[in-house]
Amino acid sequence: MAAPKLVFEAGQTTFERPTPTSSFFRLSFVNAYVTSEEGEVEPAGLTMTVTMPGSPADQEMTFAAGAPAGWSRGSQGATGFVGTYEYLQPFAPEDQARLDGAYVSSTYEPIMGRPLRLLFEADGFEAVEHLFVVPFPEAASFTVTNKLEVLDPEAPYLTGNGTAVVLDGTVDWANQFRFRAEIAFTPDAGLEGPVPMRLEQPEAWVWLDQTEGYEIQMTGPVTLQYELVLSDGLTIVMGDDLLSTLPDTPAGTFTVTLKLVDIIEDRVVQSTVLTPVSQA
Repeated sequence: MAAPKLVFEAGQTTFERPTPTSSFFRLSFVNAYVTSEEGEVEPAGLTMTVTMPGSPADQEMTFAAGAPAGWSRGSQGATGFVGTYEYLQPFAPEDQARLDGAYVSSTYEPIMGRPLRLLFEADGFEAVEHLFVVPFPEAASFTVTNKLEVLDPEAPYLTGNGTAVVLDGTVDWANQFRFRAEIAFTPDAGLEGPVPMRLEQPEAWVWLDQTEGYEIQMTGPVTLQYELVLSDGLTIVMGDDLLSTLPDTPAGTFTVTLKLVDIIEDRVVQSTVLTPVSQA
């Protein structure tokens, strides 16, 4: 005869932030239980294994002392990547092994889209697993309250002092989103070859694939990535000089494109072009 299948009934169990501002997720069993199909097998030891696949740095868990009523905690330490629990009684077909309480939480913000996995096993039974997937946020955006401006028309710099950016959305800013600026220079007259520029690294930004203060022959957009932790309602003032022109830089126009990037799904959520600024 085929082995009877184990069945996990989740009830109102959740894997979510305990509060909207929490930096971790907690597994809370509510009216959950394990049962099985009818079958001709001997009662056996029932175990529950908890794992969160993915990068260990983000997927470590904390196991609270104790265990759900009727279960014992396995040999894992206070933290780890895999935890086991054992049902205290031999498990027979059509029994119900109940699970209630909060005993497992992520040590850090879990990776979006990666599941917390419960695996239930017992000798003679067909195992069953249940996944709690941390959902991808559905909405994230930003608004620009001012446009780019050059404070000193005589200075050969592109500056961002007039640009304020406000982030909106109840989402996982810290782990999933980055803010980027792409800066392009278009000469007023056609040229053969690249345009000479000098990079300046604004405060709190880091260049992507470039070197701070390095004189370059600019042939395309220069990309910045905001490196501070993002949060709801954060206002970003771009601040210092972005690019300085060299004596042999021709007249032309700077264009800055601001992008909100979902680095997990590898997509641009929103893109806004600021008013181009001419540099004579």
